[in-house]
Amino acid sequence: MVRGFEKRFFFRQVPILGVVAAACGSTPAAPIPDPGGPFQTTVPATETISKLTASDAQQLCKDLTMAYGTFLTGGLTAETTCRIAGIEAAATSTDGGTYQEDAGTYQANCQATYETCKQELSSAPVDYFCPLPAANCHATVELLSACLNEIAAGEPSQMCIGVPTCNMISEGQPGTRTPQPELADLPPLPACVRLYQQCPPLDFTYPCGTF
Repeated sequence: MVRGFEKRFFFRQVPILGVVAAACGSTPAAPIPDPGGPFQTTVPATETISKLTASDAQQLCKDLTMAYGTFLTGGLTAETTCRIAGIEAAATSTDGGTYQEDAGTYQANCQATYETCKQELSSAPVDYFCPLPAANCHATVELLSACLNEIAAGEPSQMCIGVPTCNMISEGQPGTRTPQPELADLPPLPACVRLYQQCPPLDFTYPCGTF
């Protein structure tokens, strides 16, 4: 049942455009520090991504896969899938009776299905293609980390998922899906812009947004 929901919803990742080449003799751009956040890696921050050893590239791929499955597209898709599963199951009885006989409340049915769904998806492999090794990537690991933590700080699960949570619905009022925000309304991502300039294969931004 859960896998059926996965096929019905997806998030579009919007590419960052407008690469600006630095003029000859111009002052180098100030570094953008990593603000800290959920993205963590044991690969040294000062390492240039195109010069990573095979083992460091492998480790960074594992860390990128984890980010994808938690607060990037994969994680948001799973969260959306399970919220929808919970809402659809909320008023459905399992024994031909009423939802009160099954779980006590409309929200309880929703939450039970949501939690089962999240548990099932957490054990499934994350379908993410890692772009490393990337030969033409002059960015540091710190810049990559700064970009991903900028995205996480913007709380994409709150901005990008329009499906209500179980505590936001009630019997007869399952809630409505809110539209995705416009790109102009999303917090800026200076580290991600810089990352794309220095490393086009690593194109990260919010997993939602419309023009």
